[in-house]
Amino acid sequence: MISAACFIIYSTRDAGGLVVITFGGEVIQEMPLNMDGSFLAGSKESDYNLIVVEDGKAYVAEANCANQICKNSKSISKSGEVITCIPHRLVVTVVSPEKEVDAVAY
Repeated sequence: MISAACFIIYSTRDAGGLVVITFGGEVIQEMPLNMDGSFLAGSKESDYNLIVVEDGKAYVAEANCANQICKNSKSISKSGEVITCIPHRLVVTVVSPEKEVDAVAY
């Protein structure tokens, strides 16, 4: 019964339209999910995460953090889904295009 409720809640999420990337508490990039591309948050000489948008989904392709949880997270595509890298203070969030982004909410 609980799994059915979780499925219903999950399946009613809107398909996202935009990936918002915050790094160190600041929004640094927005990427539409309908266009393939990538963005390097940080610097290869320091802390970094490579975020990729491909086939309507976003994921972390590379990171130099110790635990690699962000890299091993599943791809996200629905509004409200999030990937985080706590060591680098990175948050990747999918939002609906009509919703306003509030960085304080993260």
